[in-house]
Amino acid sequence: MDTQDVVILDVWKRDEYDAGHIPGKGSMVLVYCPSGNRSKTASSKLAGLGYANICKFGGVSTWPYETEP
Repeated sequence: MDTQDVVILDVWKRDEYDAGHIPGKGSMVLVYCPSGNRSKTASSKLAGLGYANICKFGGVSTWPYETEP
């Protein structure tokens, strides 16, 4: 973690998170998939778990920039 960017994803219930968690994890979570359907479901589940900084930007099929094979 000291040499590269990583995402730490909490999968706790809200009361568990409120009881104590690693500080500094309010980063934006970008959620995507091939078509946008699974990213919508995952974003909703994350929101239900208390995540506030979620960006569902749909599917790779609508991504206007370069992708890697």
